[in-house]
Amino acid sequence: MGKPRMFDLNLLLQAGINPKTGLPLKFDNFIDDSDLVSSIKGVVSVIDRQDAVNRYEWYNLPKGITSELIERILYYKGSAIFFYMAENNSFYFLPYALDGDIDIYGRYLEVTPLPFAGPSATTDDSGKARPWIKGYRKKVIYEVPIDYIPDIDKSCVILRDYINGIDQINQSRFILNDGLVSLEAQMLPFLRTALLGLTGISGLRVQSEDEQSNVKAASQSVKQAALSGNPWIPVVGGLDFQNFDKPNIGDANQFLLSMQAIDNLRLSALGLKNGGLFEKQGTILQSESDMANSNTDLILQDGLSLRQDFCNIVNKVFNLHIWCEAKEQQDELLMGDNPDNNSQFENENNNDGGGFNE
Repeated sequence: MGKPRMFDLNLLLQAGINPKTGLPLKFDNFIDDSDLVSSIKGVVSVIDRQDAVNRYEWYNLPKGITSELIERILYYKGSAIFFYMAENNSFYFLPYALDGDIDIYGRYLEVTPLPFAGPSATTDDSGKARPWIKGYRKKVIYEVPIDYIPDIDKSCVILRDYINGIDQINQSRFILNDGLVSLEAQMLPFLRTALLGLTGISGLRVQSEDEQSNVKAASQSVKQAALSGNPWIPVVGGLDFQNFDKPNIGDANQFLLSMQAIDNLRLSALGLKNGGLFEKQGTILQSESDMANSNTDLILQDGLSLRQDFCNIVNKVFNLHIWCEAKEQQDELLMGDNPDNNSQFENENNNDGGGFNE
């Protein structure tokens, strides 16, 4: 009897093979109406990851750790630990799990590193976290040491993407933004269906429930028909009507405005500038733009404060000089009217210190 096996469908896609039919993609209409939403969601998901990962820039990181790696781990895991391994004289930034007690504030006192990989590599058969190295644990440092320097081989520092609540584990941005990404991806198929209605396609009235099977099966649900772009909706009844009310051009535009509002909310959750939930059509005054982005500055600053506090602790514990700045704030400073601002920014964030005060 053959053993159960799992295949990576991405390998087939990269090879140009449709996993559903086994045929080459060029001979097969792989993205059909039912796949339109998932296809658009894939595009929006990549944009969301790019927006999140590129919000901050890191400086003077040790070998093997990059700015992109830190932000990508935070995007998918919500938090991670920075630690040093004496066995190979290397620094690591990895997800973690509780491996010890908690203090009066619920903070983890000791943790164990986890691999940054898929569920099969990070959990066992029972669903529990699978440590990177069994029995390997680190003591968490939460404040900048003043009177002593911890044993760096036994210490670690936690970095969170955003301020946590009562729970010590933050839900990742990937999970938090999934609902917004899914909703945004539905707007274009809705728009497509609205525009199809302008072509003169009408609803089909049937005489009985048995005759509904003559209408395309995908039209059984109004929402599913709209998402798939199917204009035929079966109507059961004896009333003498044939046509549904058709949307006008203004109705079609509402889907684009809704999509823009959802995207603005997604950007706001990341602390990035946007036009607000209700984006004014036409000329936007500077005061209106400032008001729309007033809350995003606080959100971006929340993440930046956590990262810079993390840098201060890491620099003291591990004798490093890492630093982090928000890219959006860097751009505003570099494009400022005062030329002295530019030189000050460059001096504070060069490769020799990155803003850490020794």
